[in-house]
Amino acid sequence: MAKTPTFLIWVLVLCFCTAITNAEKAIYKDPKQPMNNRIKDLMNRMTLEEKIGQMTQIDRTVASAGVMKKYYIDPRWGRCYESYSEDPKVVKTMTEIIPGLQGDSPAKSKGVIACAKHYVGDGGTTKGINENNTVATRHNLLSIHMPAYFDSIIKGVSTIMISYSSWNGLKMHANRDLITGYLKKTQRFRGFVISDWEGIDRITSPPHLNYTYSILTGVNAGIDMIMVPYNYAEFIDGLTNLVKNNFIPISRIDDAVKRILRVKFTMGLFEHPLADYSMTKHLGSQTVDPETEIVYCEKPDAGEVKMGKFSYAIVVVGEPPYAETFGDNLNLTIPEPGPSTITNVCGSVKCVVVLITGRPVVIQPYVAEIDALVAAWLPGSEGQGVADVLFGDYGFTGKLSRTWFKTVDQLPMNVGDKHYDPLAERVIYKDPKQPMNNRIKDLINRMTLEEKIGQMTQIDRSVATPQVIKKDPQLVKRIGTATALEVRATGINYAFAPCIAVCRDPRWGRCYESYSEDHEVVKSMTEIIPGLQGDAPANSKGVPYLGGPQKVIASAKHYVGDGGTTRGINENNTVVTRHELLSIHMPAYYHAIIKGVSTVMVSYSSWNGVKMHSNHELITGFLKNTLRFRGIVISDWQGLDRMTYPPHTNYTHSILASTTILDAVKNTVDHETEVVFNESPDAGYVKTNNFSYAIVVVGEPPYAETNGDNLNLTISEPGPSIITNVCGSVKCVVVLITGRPVVIQPYIAQIDALVAAWLPGSEGQGVADVLFGDYGFTGKLPRTWFKTVDQLPMNVGDEHYDPLFPFGYGLTTKSVKAN
Repeated sequence: MAKTPTFLIWVLVLCFCTAITNAEKAIYKDPKQPMNNRIKDLMNRMTLEEKIGQMTQIDRTVASAGVMKKYYIDPRWGRCYESYSEDPKVVKTMTEIIPGLQGDSPAKSKGVIACAKHYVGDGGTTKGINENNTVATRHNLLSIHMPAYFDSIIKGVSTIMISYSSWNGLKMHANRDLITGYLKKTQRFRGFVISDWEGIDRITSPPHLNYTYSILTGVNAGIDMIMVPYNYAEFIDGLTNLVKNNFIPISRIDDAVKRILRVKFTMGLFEHPLADYSMTKHLGSQTVDPETEIVYCEKPDAGEVKMGKFSYAIVVVGEPPYAETFGDNLNLTIPEPGPSTITNVCGSVKCVVVLITGRPVVIQPYVAEIDALVAAWLPGSEGQGVADVLFGDYGFTGKLSRTWFKTVDQLPMNVGDKHYDPLAERVIYKDPKQPMNNRIKDLINRMTLEEKIGQMTQIDRSVATPQVIKKDPQLVKRIGTATALEVRATGINYAFAPCIAVCRDPRWGRCYESYSEDHEVVKSMTEIIPGLQGDAPANSKGVPYLGGPQKVIASAKHYVGDGGTTRGINENNTVVTRHELLSIHMPAYYHAIIKGVSTVMVSYSSWNGVKMHSNHELITGFLKNTLRFRGIVISDWQGLDRMTYPPHTNYTHSILASTTILDAVKNTVDHETEVVFNESPDAGYVKTNNFSYAIVVVGEPPYAETNGDNLNLTISEPGPSIITNVCGSVKCVVVLITGRPVVIQPYIAQIDALVAAWLPGSEGQGVADVLFGDYGFTGKLPRTWFKTVDQLPMNVGDEHYDPLFPFGYGLTTKSVKAN
């Protein structure tokens, strides 16, 4: 019997390794090709940066359309991972992204303004320290760091951002020779030059030490637009004074403004603004006739109301604005002066009370005083819609999608509960003491045509149901269609909707996002998805679908059970059985998938103590495998951070809770192969267990920007010890998780194979795919791998070039399937 292979895996940092190929035939561009073939082809062509970009969603207020022109020179630099390469030629080729961002003909394009950054030389600072000094001859600066800017200008880049760094001791934000002299005059750049974030502040050390000097120096150096995110008042006043006192000539101001306007005109920002305002003519109109006097009073007392001899009163009260967790409320009372206003007004004149709330609130104490009650929920800015039904232009047809309680002590209470005892309105037809004709008139006025016909119809008791909520799927779909058009008009192609949470407790601060407490009602509302995305083709269950330029990507959220947390507290724990979770909270997701929803967003909440963002069984096991969802699963805003408490306590753990290398290997090997994980194995343990092979994953701890500056570039312990203990006892492959080359030479003799996985994110399956031969290794080093840090900086073409692995090195293998 053949020996069953076993694997020892040690994981320090989990990762995703990508192998990029450039096939001659672009299958992914051919709409006639099968979807899976197109996806596979494009995935094989994508860089690591592109894949991570697809997985990453940032807030639009900090999003930049910047073109990263920095390139790697010294791997100790903490922003080395942002650079494309140490080779100026590689970086130059990446400027082709600019026509992709802006369009080949910017005046006719629907692109965005691109920004080449950071000008110039920030990738070559001494010892790779961020914002440090780049010591280089002018020849080296122009031949190594400048070529990509020249190519960017040829391709029509609109803006160039200045670097925080210095060149031979002079801050780039103060370098008139390189900004005005070389960039604007020699290279004839016609766009505008922009500072980095608070860039002129950092001309002095410490920053903002002499702000007037910084303004004077930066603007005169040739910077046209200055990022002053918060300190704009001081900047405007300072610049104004400098111009008025002739320290900065008005010609410099005119030049800056002309450059800024040139970019805006070229991109069509005046003729084609992002938002479509053509619909504004439909906003607002007058409902009452001109002879009707409307009197508004914010805090009326009873005496004023009686003396005013008003015919009717409309009282609008409700909850203050809130969102998400800030809306959690254990009392659900209307804040003052709402209750006082109801009492003062409705006790003196006929009144209708309009409630602006995201959920039922305590209203029972005031019901006896109110002539009519309208639950307007959260209507936004369309007050006209409320007036339309109040004045009879449209009838009231809505039915409560949630139970209205009497007191909060009853909560949670939902339809079907044994203790179900909701608030009942004052109903004349239910009062046997009222005259018969009054009761009949009251009930008929309340009945719909369907209900009247129902009284005329007798059906068999076997098919009669105690409660039916009327649903209009076509109306729901039309709402989705209208929403998609409005969203597209703003330039956005996605909607984080629908929310298909089942709100089981109105104390929840996000109950207003939910359609109902009844899962059947919520399920019916998934019809909004084909309205948003378009009708998915038949027999395409689980496959995302987008039906054209007037549609948007939908996102079903928040998966799963967030509407059922204990006491309705946002992001809390949902304590239910698996049967209850699947029968109450899950049905809407199943129907959303059938309708082709493109994305599913994961909930902040937990299920029986396990954070949903870390629930592999429900996300991968049930959603992807059982329900066969083929779209994208997306986290909520900073959702990974909240997997720990306090948030971001152990961010590495939060990231690793996604698909790990360990999980990927277990999923890849056959059932007879035993996979053993050990975080800190010693040599004796490895030898006594007779492992067949070992996969050792080591690397750098997480970092970003300046925090990543590193003068040693050694692998942190216990990485080196693990390599020695494991690779000295069994055949091993070492997978390096780093943002740059690191010191590996001391361990090369012990290693059978070395994989540079760089910073691959959370898709450990990619590492397993190449390790086990499902895909071949095809990547080549874009950076020189040094022997010791004493050689740094060392780049291809240098006289002292003596690398461990040279620029462009990499073994090419074919997949096992190909062989």
